[in-house]
This record gives sequence, C-alpha cells and structure tokens, in this order.
Amino acid sequence: MIYLGVNTGTSADAVDCVACEFVSGQQRFLHGVSVAIPGHLQKEIVSAVEAEALNVADCQRMRSELTIIYAQAVNQLIGQLGVSREKIAAIGLHGQTIHHRPDLAYPYSLQLEDAHQLMRAVQISVIDQFRATDIACGGQGAPLIPVYHQYLLSLAKHESGVFLNLGGIANVTAITPEAVMGWDVGPANALMDLWCQQQRGQPYDDQGRWAESGKVIDSLLEKWLRDAYFARSLPKSTGKDYFTTQWIQQYANNSWRAEDVQATLCALTVETIKRDIEKHAERPANHGIYVYGKGIHNLFLMSCLENALPSKVRSSEALGVAPEWLEGGLFAWLAYCHKQSFPVDLTGVTGAHHPAVLGSCVQSSVSRAVADAPAV
Repeated sequence: MIYLGVNTGTSADAVDCVACEFVSGQQRFLHGVSVAIPGHLQKEIVSAVEAEALNVADCQRMRSELTIIYAQAVNQLIGQLGVSREKIAAIGLHGQTIHHRPDLAYPYSLQLEDAHQLMRAVQISVIDQFRATDIACGGQGAPLIPVYHQYLLSLAKHESGVFLNLGGIANVTAITPEAVMGWDVGPANALMDLWCQQQRGQPYDDQGRWAESGKVIDSLLEKWLRDAYFARSLPKSTGKDYFTTQWIQQYANNSWRAEDVQATLCALTVETIKRDIEKHAERPANHGIYVYGKGIHNLFLMSCLENALPSKVRSSEALGVAPEWLEGGLFAWLAYCHKQSFPVDLTGVTGAHHPAVLGSCVQSSVSRAVADAPAV
C-alpha cells in the first residue's frame, strides 16, 4: 500500500508531500511535490512562533488556511502519481510547529493542522498528533526522526552512523548497535533566515553567499555559545520560539556589519554541531555523517561543516533518500507504523517512559486494505 507524508519545515515557506510504498516492511519512495505557502501566511506563522501569547481565532484561521494547502499538495501528488485514492492507506500529517514547550509543568507541542478538515477534503484517513503522543508518554515530543534513521540504516544493512538535519533547527541522530540517540542541537537555518529577511528582505541566504562575504565576530560568537541551551544534557529539544529575533539581538551591536553578523550565525551553527557530535557521537560519526534538510543547499555552510566535522559528510542520497524528501518519508513511515499498531521506541531519544504507537487517526469512510507489519 501507499502512504503519504505531509510536512512543513520551520521556515514555513512550503508544504512538502511525498508518497512511499511499503512492501514486506521495505519503504520505496515514489514521488514528491512541494507547494509554496503564500507570503502573507508565512509572515503570520513566523510572527506566531515568536509570540509569547497566541490569539486563538488567528491560530484557528491559520490552521485552516494551512490545511487547505495540505489538501492541495495531497491532490497534486495523487494526480501526478496517477493512482486512485483507494490505493492510499493513510496520510501522516505533521503540521506547522509554532510553539514547542516540553519543559513546562503542563508540556505541549503545538502544530497548525486540522486532520478532520484534511480527511474531509481528500477522503483519505489522516494520522496526526505524533508529538503529543510522545509527550503523553513522558517524552520531549522531539526529535521523532531518530528511529526512522535507524530503520533507513537497517534497510542499507548498516549498524552505525550519524544523521544531521539542517532544517530551521539542527538535530543529530547517533546510531550504534547498542543504542539510538537523538537531540536538537540548536539553530541551523532559523537564525540565518531571520537575519537575512530583516536585513535584506530576502527569505534566505542563497547558497550562503552573503555569510561567505562577511567575517566572524569572535566576541559575539563566544557570547552566543554561552547560552544555557547548548550546555544542557540529553534529552533536549528546542524550536524557533526559543531561537528568535530577540535571541539574535541580545548581544548584537548595531555598529557591526550585517554580513558579519550573518557569518557569525553560520559559525554558530557549525560550532554547536561540531561540539555536540564530538561530545555525544564521535564513534558512530566515524561510520559516516548523512546530511538532509534544505540547509544542504547552503554551499558555504556545507563547506564549513565538511572542514569542521571529524569524518566524511555526505547527502542522505547515499542511502537512496533525497535530502528534501527524507522528513516527508518519516511521516509516511509513522503513518504506516500507526496503521500496523507498531510501537515506536523513543525511550532513549525523547525520554519517553515506554514505546508507543504514535499518533491519532481520523478514519476515512473509504475502506482500504492494510499491508503487513514493518521490518525494523
């Protein structure tokens, strides 16, 4: 059967939708599409991420507007695949994270999405609330992806390796035969994108050319590196509601050139990743570091990482998964696991108390067959 994964990154610039087929526990990528999020909605989402207090009516409107785009992406992908909806078992829907607060007395992770609205629009079962399940089990709700990385390595017959996600937030997965570890390092593209938007009116630093034109401000980098989050022990997770415009400006000096601040933000991403891999994942990193996420297109960032990290850096394409579709593949896989009632073990990653079947299903009235159980 075919499962779809729908994902939006922390940049809130587009909805990605991928189709995967599962046969005897083996995932095969079929196709993917990306549908742009309108500029006005992207700005509202970014503002909501940084807002301490959220307006309920605005959040409800944004989740409905986003869900319409999710439906457009699903319909576009189905049309390009040329398959009937009866061939699709379910959609794994993540939604757009606007607040991630796992350390509060009443922890939560808030995503903008409406599974009921999407199911009605596309007439396919929708599975969402993956992070909420993990939090209910005592976990951080993030990162979810390390167990999927373990699955991908098992398909490639590898036992060890490191995965590095260069999304808005950088996260690392370290896998050995003994354990699976995963955590959020800190900002990858998030702060560089924010600074570029504010200073140049551009959504991101194309290929990192602007950062490359600047010079690292060592004193500023040292101050940023003292942030308490970077020193926290595992498990840990964060989001763009922590690494905000205010975070950039807390030590920034208006006399500095904007391109030098951008170069320093890039250096922050590289240095925090380097430190975390050396501290927590040096042994599995010797087996390879697989990079994915849209930051892979920042050529200056990638060059800096290749020079800084202890072993060869390669695209996830080496494992047969295009870097721009890997996160969509995660949510297709999680939907598959949910349908099979297969528990996902995040105890060593998020701190969950026990493995659990992640997500909540809004069932379509259309009857669909369910494939066999996943191999892990």
